Amino acid sequence: ATRIPYPKPGTTNSAARIGVVDAEGGDTRWMATPGDPRDTYLARLEWRDPSTLALQQLNRLQNQQDLLTADAATGVVTRIFRDRSETWLDVVDTVRWVDEGRRFLWTSERDGWRHVYSAARDGSAISRVTRSEAEALQLLGTDASDTWVYFTASPTDATSSYLYRARVDGQDPPERVTPADQPGTHTYRLAPGGRLAFHTWSRFDVPPVTDVVELPGHRVVRALTDTTAL
Repeated sequence: ATRIPYPKPGTTNSAARIGVVDAEGGDTRWMATPGDPRDTYLARLEWRDPSTLALQQLNRLQNQQDLLTADAATGVVTRIFRDRSETWLDVVDTVRWVDEGRRFLWTSERDGWRHVYSAARDGSAISRVTRSEAEALQLLGTDASDTWVYFTASPTDATSSYLYRARVDGQDPPERVTPADQPGTHTYRLAPGGRLAFHTWSRFDVPPVTDVVELPGHRVVRALTDTTAL
């Protein structure tokens, strides 16, 4: 069995910290994340580049979310972006670094709807990318040139979701990539570079069908399932 510590009412919260160790062994370098570790959440962790970590930290109320970078060699941590809400914030599953790491893409509900935003590496020059009335459900990735960002959205009702793309500079409204003659729920897993994707489509009267599509034309390259018998 796996034991997962979780604080019960009246007990002390668990504390967590992040350390980096050389692949060949040696001492652990602990990242100096701000605040009391028993009163914050370290929600996500990834490498931004070979020497820098990117961390997401939330406060106990989960209405303040920081994107932090940490020097893996020294443990020095810098806050580069902060998102706030009067109520509650969801964890951002995908932070996409673009323009050779000089900018990043982030999803936020700061205007009341979830949209993709672009910001400079230091968290400045924040601009909205997805200029539409539909929420950006999931940020999936970008094309090889970081010109287009792909995301899923549900513009009409909660029983459907489709793939869209928008220019990273946010100059034009998003355009739908999923074919118009395929109503229902569509999910995607983009390959690096955004040229190919695993695509699954289903609806009430269509069992899940999975194929590989080429983007942005959505041309089926290979079918991975056969639901004819169903």
